Amino acid sequence: IVDDSATFKPVPARLPGAATASSVLPSTISLKWASTIAEIRTGQGKPQTFDFLGFTFICGRSRRGAFLLRRHTRRDRMRAALQEVKTQLRNRRSDSIAEQGRWLRSVVTGYFAYHAVPTNAQAIGAYRHHVLDLWRRSLRRRSQKDRTTWARMNRLAVEWLPPPHVLHPWPEDRLFVKTRGRSRMP
Repeated sequence: IVDDSATFKPVPARLPGAATASSVLPSTISLKWASTIAEIRTGQGKPQTFDFLGFTFICGRSRRGAFLLRRHTRRDRMRAALQEVKTQLRNRRSDSIAEQGRWLRSVVTGYFAYHAVPTNAQAIGAYRHHVLDLWRRSLRRRSQKDRTTWARMNRLAVEWLPPPHVLHPWPEDRLFVKTRGRSRMP
């Protein structure tokens, strides 16, 4: 006789300290999807939101009017990331423009790698613009007679900073796998 009782226990009982959705998400999050969808359709009230994994999830509508769960970058996370860029630019002020540009390219590319999801294009464009503005301010502080203009900064941005565009597919496109009747597993 095989005792399978340990197999069917909940995950926290088997793995002490394991995170579950109920332990990670705040207990105040209780989205009433059906009523929220109805409110969105009738235009009543603000949509419910919650913060999770660096994004603010917002109930909204697509351009066709269907229900859509929007993801926007959390404001406090973007502010903290920009503050860190500002601090690093202050430390790298005496580096050449090429060195600063290479470093900023890696920073912006890394930020886009996580945050460039559908429905978040405006936030990643704003992040790139704010990084460019911080870089301009840093370059202007290198000399009293500095003449760094936005025209020059736009040329530097084209050369060094990646353009903002969505890198990740929609969840339904990513999770929908066609196997043509065969298993993907060997």
